[in-house]
Amino acid sequence: MKKASSWLFALALVLSHAMLAVVAVRYTHIYLDGLWKSTSLPAAAAWSLALPFAAGIVVCLLLAWFFRKREGTGTERGAVSGVFVGLALVLSHSMVVAMGVSYVAIARYLEKLGLQAVVGTPPELAFLWVIPFGVSSALCLGMAHLLRKTA
Repeated sequence: MKKASSWLFALALVLSHAMLAVVAVRYTHIYLDGLWKSTSLPAAAAWSLALPFAAGIVVCLLLAWFFRKREGTGTERGAVSGVFVGLALVLSHSMVVAMGVSYVAIARYLEKLGLQAVVGTPPELAFLWVIPFGVSSALCLGMAHLLRKTA
């Protein structure tokens, strides 16, 4: 049961990252269209795309909670470890948003200038956000692991 719970938590994490990527990309598209084409659709309309992902996340988390056996109370190091895990989650979600927004902004800017493929400035440069956010997330998860191991 604990394995099923862990898989459901992982699925919820994947769904939350996917939700943020979809919403960030769509939000940026709508926002830039509003700036350049004067469309009337508000950028906040992009959040409606989050509803199916949110439903999946809630179902996964509820099932994971249902399958997870209650464990004893954690120690102080276990609580600090949880803080580092939470920080890693915030950093990884921030990375997804930063990459999505940067990718769309670069691609749309190049499209507006009429430059489809300029050597040295492809939209894929947005994926360089993985480096600082990935290192920070890995450090946080490492600290959480060390603290939980000694708890």
